Amino acid sequence: MRYERVVDRLTPFPARVPPPRDELLPVVVGDGVRPRMPIPGVDPVAAAVLVLIHPDRSGEARVALTERAPRDGHHSGELSFPGGRPEPDDDGPAGTALR
Repeated sequence: MRYERVVDRLTPFPARVPPPRDELLPVVVGDGVRPRMPIPGVDPVAAAVLVLIHPDRSGEARVALTERAPRDGHHSGELSFPGGRPEPDDDGPAGTALR
């Protein structure tokens, strides 16, 4: 898709993003949360990511991704959006996404 078309579709970006649908919201249980529709073996965690859309040299829209470090972890070496799980030094969700 042409970058200009992406910009047209995102402009004007709302000052306040509409709330998510109820079925996407987690359920608060005691001191934690769980997904509204439980996924076996998955514990929900807070996260924030950045979706950076930019034009390439020919004007096509591109999305920036990062490559995770090659470790022995579950998501080792995968491509992902910048950000992820909050860290103590992050300045809120925006800081997490920009990290």
